[in-house]
Amino acid sequence: MKTPLFLSPGSKIALVAPARKVTLDDITFAIEYIKNKGFVPVYDERLFLADNQFAGNDEERAAVLQSYLDDSDIDAIMCVRGGYGTIRIIDKLCLDRFIQKAKWIVGYSDVTVLHAKIQSIGVESLHATMPINFSDNSSQSIDSLFDTLCGKSLSYKVAADKNNI
Repeated sequence: MKTPLFLSPGSKIALVAPARKVTLDDITFAIEYIKNKGFVPVYDERLFLADNQFAGNDEERAAVLQSYLDDSDIDAIMCVRGGYGTIRIIDKLCLDRFIQKAKWIVGYSDVTVLHAKIQSIGVESLHATMPINFSDNSSQSIDSLFDTLCGKSLSYKVAADKNNI
């Protein structure tokens, strides 16, 4: 498996919505969190497109994701939320330029289909919390995501308990 380059202060993180629609209010906390961690969140008005429950029609969502997959200035892509819709665009994506400069893909739920496609070409990705959830996550859980993106070694110690023996 190819590991994308780890992030450092100033790294650019693209925010995309390959499935359900999102509003700026939904992710303002996350945008500020990303900035406060020393990274640059990258997005434009296309992030807030709406077509029924989707963040734009299939072609629009695929085009946005494709543009960030291809952009060599982007260091990671965070899917802002899950829901249904990523599977509708997965076959529209071309990973030829992405493989030349692999970047971290982050998300869960509906984003799992994107993880599967990325991993089928031998690139690691992160099945992890998304910006829509940052305001509900503990700071420790979000920090562990960013620690992973930065290549810090993580270690967990869990005390033995009669329920986990």
